[in-house]
Amino acid sequence: MGCRTDQLRLSLDKMLQGLASQTGAFFQLQNASRPSCSLYGYPGFQALNVSGSVEAIGVARGGSYQINDPGPHIVPLSPGQSAYFGVGWGDYDAVKDTTKGCINAAHVVSVPPNTYSALSTDATLTSICPEGGGTAKVIITAVAPKSAFTIASP
Repeated sequence: MGCRTDQLRLSLDKMLQGLASQTGAFFQLQNASRPSCSLYGYPGFQALNVSGSVEAIGVARGGSYQINDPGPHIVPLSPGQSAYFGVGWGDYDAVKDTTKGCINAAHVVSVPPNTYSALSTDATLTSICPEGGGTAKVIITAVAPKSAFTIASP
């Protein structure tokens, strides 16, 4: 059975150091309920600033410089077990040679795959930048067990 939002807890699991102007983070979705459940697919993602306002941000699916996308597959979660997803972004607009248009997030809101309600967590994500101007952008992976991430891991 698929996980319901009220069965899950979202948290920032690990920040990755910037490498070649690319950085990222892993987020954890933990089954905090008694029954087992499963997740499949890509989560939604929004960034909020320190005031709690939603930042304009583009979201794409796939892998990024430091985080591979394991692709969608069923991730069974027994009570207490977790699935992870990666978020990657450029911390500098190399096309326009600037940090103009970059945003900083203080909180993250995510809708787990195949659910309709959002979870939130504190997460300081700095310098999420656009590429070639425009809107800041992140790349989100599918949810997966920790072992599915091979470049960097949660």
